[in-house]
Amino acid sequence: MPLPHSPAGQSYARPNAAEVAWALDAADAARSDGALGGHRAARTACAILAAAVWDELTGFDPQVPFDAVGLELVLDAFGEVMTTGHLWRADGSEFAIVDGVWLHDVCEWTSLLTDDNASAWSPLCSPLPPLAPGLSRFRLDLVRAAQSE
Repeated sequence: MPLPHSPAGQSYARPNAAEVAWALDAADAARSDGALGGHRAARTACAILAAAVWDELTGFDPQVPFDAVGLELVLDAFGEVMTTGHLWRADGSEFAIVDGVWLHDVCEWTSLLTDDNASAWSPLCSPLPPLAPGLSRFRLDLVRAAQSE
């Protein structure tokens, strides 16, 4: 299924892969030091999520336009975060990535986001009405997330 693109150009630049990889390695190394590592990993995961959305929407082609600016995150009652693949465009319209493989791969990065490190990732988000009791929803600002590392 082709994804919707915008002729206006890209809404953000893909985070530099080498810098994100370095930041993730540093966050993983620091994780054993307590909260600081978890918070650093959470910010890095947000940058990786922005890169993953960019990659999915453009097919890794830097010339392909897209205008995604938000990604839905869900925080469950156990303090774990996942994404539904629901996205927002710059004009406020919505669409979804329904590729099960992509969602599975992205959930690896959302698993670094938890209730314990929400103070690191939630400033990059806007709260949304809850889906159900015990499920909090957020709209991750992909533009800010791409610049978070």
